[in-house]
Amino acid sequence: MVENDIILECKNLTIGYQNKTKKEIITQNINLQLRTEKLIGLVGVNGVGKSTFLRTITKMQNPLAGDIFVNNLSLNNMSSRVLSQQIASVFTDKLPQSQLTVYEIIALGRQPYTNWLGKLSPKDIEKVNWAIQQTQIQDIVDKKHNEISDGQLQKVMIARALAQDTSIVVLDEPTTHLDLYHKVSIVKLLKTLAHNTQKCIVLSTHDVDLAIQMCDDMIVMTPQHIYLDTPKNLIENNIFDTVFPKELISFNKRKGKFSFQ
Repeated sequence: MVENDIILECKNLTIGYQNKTKKEIITQNINLQLRTEKLIGLVGVNGVGKSTFLRTITKMQNPLAGDIFVNNLSLNNMSSRVLSQQIASVFTDKLPQSQLTVYEIIALGRQPYTNWLGKLSPKDIEKVNWAIQQTQIQDIVDKKHNEISDGQLQKVMIARALAQDTSIVVLDEPTTHLDLYHKVSIVKLLKTLAHNTQKCIVLSTHDVDLAIQMCDDMIVMTPQHIYLDTPKNLIENNIFDTVFPKELISFNKRKGKFSFQ
């Protein structure tokens, strides 16, 4: 690995929530380096802090302590406009009711670059069309978003993030509510995009077995630690034994997957 392929770095990061009277620390002393051309799966039990971590590295909420750097720039010092040219995010919030077409939704990804009128330049149009081609959704671009399936909508949101033309794409549970075929399809698409477009793509998922099989690297969050490594190394170091309570679920190291007790 060369030093300049580090795209995002967390240094002594503490995540959680702060109100007027107290701090609620979720996880502290996070030190991670995420690299380009990687699909990175973020896994852990419900409530361990996966969404909090993603919201923090995308500046949707402030860290309690520590620093985050994107392309060697401090996240704290980034304006919203600069940040939106560095990180694209897809969270689980439902789209508001509208009459927007698929094409118009994807074109919203160009907002960090358009003028105050929001008019698309030839370059903007080129980026939108490229995103549509990459996600292979040419046949639905004229449909309204409420006329397409959940799996198609996930591809539309990925296309919008691609049109934003950032070096980092963050997705919070993009395969939720999808069947197995569409889960695999989405994750395979994301891996191809990470490799072919030199992006760092981070997705949180409950499908740990799928992430083990398809992700380049994984972030494993437990109440005590956060681990970042390849699936192979995480298996060898018995990290997946720490994810779930052992009385219900155990990790079969030989098969590389979880089994029920």
